[in-house]
Amino acid sequence: MGIDPASVNLMVNLDMVGRLREGNGLQVGGVGTAAGLRDRVASFNDTTLLSLSFTEEGYGPSDHSSFYAKDIPVLVFTTGAHLDYHTPDDTWDKINYEGMVRIGSLLHDIVSYAAGEPARLAFTEAGPKVPTQTMSRRRGVTFGIMPDFAGNVKNGLRADFVTPGKPAALGGMVKGDIIVAIEDKPVNNIEDYMFRLSQLKPGQTVSVEVLRNGNREVLLIQL
Repeated sequence: MGIDPASVNLMVNLDMVGRLREGNGLQVGGVGTAAGLRDRVASFNDTTLLSLSFTEEGYGPSDHSSFYAKDIPVLVFTTGAHLDYHTPDDTWDKINYEGMVRIGSLLHDIVSYAAGEPARLAFTEAGPKVPTQTMSRRRGVTFGIMPDFAGNVKNGLRADFVTPGKPAALGGMVKGDIIVAIEDKPVNNIEDYMFRLSQLKPGQTVSVEVLRNGNREVLLIQL
């Protein structure tokens, strides 16, 4: 027996929440998919335990996107990517259990509110509902970095790891560089970064402006 999508008030997606890091940063995506959702999430948070950063968009490369496509408000939580992602090295001893308790407590309050509130959340569109052709990874354009998915940096995207031998490394990018522009077009977050990449072609040489130790540098990266 299927579930009528109209009966779903909120979809909550936990995508890598086991490694709360120093600074207690938790990225919350999808807050633009319902009226007042961002403020409601923030109202449940104890800022001494978790530092929330928000993105508005409802679409993303994870399970919540199919719900957003059906006009269902979504929230996606993550503490960010790490080098053990999708490898056998992602072992239990690397989990921040105290951090998971903090996140679980916040999620309990959010889900309880969404399930028990008489008035339904008012869906609002926040970005595309399906990946456009320009956002597709099939074109094979990549810098060879692991970006800061948790959005710990404002007005830019930090490279948390730069893969040796890949375009970014060969162009002089180093771990910790904050990408602020590609081809003179601003990069404020992960969504901007992915969109800028989607407009590039294999073999193209592009200018990438980064912040490094507070100084702006321009790198030339051949894809």
